[in-house]
Amino acid sequence: MFFRNILDASLDASHNATGASAATIEKYLEYITKFNEAHPGTIFAYPCMRQAIVTRMQQVFASPLLREAMGFYYEIEPDGTLTTELLNKINTTINRTLFSDEVLEKLGHIPEEFICPITLTIMHKPVKVITKIGSKEYTHYFEESAVEKCIIHHGRVNPMNIQEIIRMEGGDDLKGRILDFIKLAAQNGPSHSSSSSSSSSAVKR
Repeated sequence: MFFRNILDASLDASHNATGASAATIEKYLEYITKFNEAHPGTIFAYPCMRQAIVTRMQQVFASPLLREAMGFYYEIEPDGTLTTELLNKINTTINRTLFSDEVLEKLGHIPEEFICPITLTIMHKPVKVITKIGSKEYTHYFEESAVEKCIIHHGRVNPMNIQEIIRMEGGDDLKGRILDFIKLAAQNGPSHSSSSSSSSSAVKR
């Protein structure tokens, strides 16, 4: 597959939660662009989606547990590289979610917090996963069905920080922000949708 060796090498330099280097991000984008050229009409035709997914890929490819969770969800071998099979499955999944083609054409930026770290798609039914390190609680959001599959295989462990999940709550707050973002984008176009992301509440990481 395209860039398999490059992406494998990038993993060796990307073992922390902050993600990959700018050069590696460019390689991800280059791969997805070539995939889209070979498979016209995919979700990756939209620059906003390519950039949003790649941002999350930094975290996925730096975390063995996230890679495994993604493999469980998509029923593929979780080897930590971009493949045509994986991108096809992401494309199929995201086309069943919240954004229409008309809205995607208007978007200039999709906030990272809207993208599930497991599915690499905009969350349709986000769930809030809370863990605790010392006295401090940490919150991450996942697509509900994706994190449930991860729990079946790995127990109640948050794949983002490898900590025991102390509770899970509905993610209506995040879903509300996603829906507001979509409505605003549909009404006003990319300049407004981009600026709205900076005012949305930050997700704890």
